Formats: sequence, C-alpha cells, structure tokens
Amino acid sequence: MAIEFLQAQKRQRYLILILTLAICSILLVVWLGFFRNSAPGPTSFPTATPPTIEINWNALKDTKLEALKSFEQVPPMEDGVGRENPFTSY
Repeated sequence: MAIEFLQAQKRQRYLILILTLAICSILLVVWLGFFRNSAPGPTSFPTATPPTIEINWNALKDTKLEALKSFEQVPPMEDGVGRENPFTSY
C-alpha cells in the first residue's frame, strides 16, 4: 500500500513539473509574440525603374530555326465516328 502511494506521489510530481513547463513555455510564446514592440516598416519605398527589354531579332533568322518542320495536318476519319447507339451491347 505504501509503495503504491509513493508511486502516485512520484507520478503527481512529474505531472506538476510537466504542467509548469508547459505553462511557462506558453507564457513565453505569448509574451514574445504579442507584447513585443515590433519595428515599424518603411513608410515609403523607393521607386525602381523598370528594366529595359531587348529582343534579339537575329534569332529568328537562325538556320536551325529555319530547318524545323511544322506538324502535318491530321486527316479527318474516313469511317463514321462511333456507332449509332453507343450504349447498346455488341
């Protein structure tokens, strides 16, 4: 009986220790997250000039590009498309 009582007290000590550590960590997170004065952001941003875009038109005259062939046209189907009633069994 005394051994069980001592084990229960030991378990309660561990639970109290874990509970106090959890409460302290939660309070630390709340304190650092909500009550910290954050630095104010910049009030105005400097305007950046847009980059100039230069198109290399000589790339269209390249021999490798001229050697490419376009896709062939797919001929339409000579047979009819599907069956009259596709929901009937064969």
